[in-house]
Amino acid sequence: MGSLTQQQLENARADFLEYDANDNGRVSVEEFTLVMIQYLSAGSVESLLTLVNRDGDDEISWEEFLAEFYG
Repeated sequence: MGSLTQQQLENARADFLEYDANDNGRVSVEEFTLVMIQYLSAGSVESLLTLVNRDGDDEISWEEFLAEFYG
């Protein structure tokens, strides 16, 4: 993550905010699924959630999002 440019971080933050529908700074399983189901099967979304939500708390933090999609 430390190797991202300021522009890449801004783009990543914009991507994160697209998932965070209620603007609470975390992406719930429901929020993530609503976006990803447009592109992936339900099984694939579930598998991806397992990878992204590393601590298993059913919410994706900014740090988890960055690590999985930009790390």
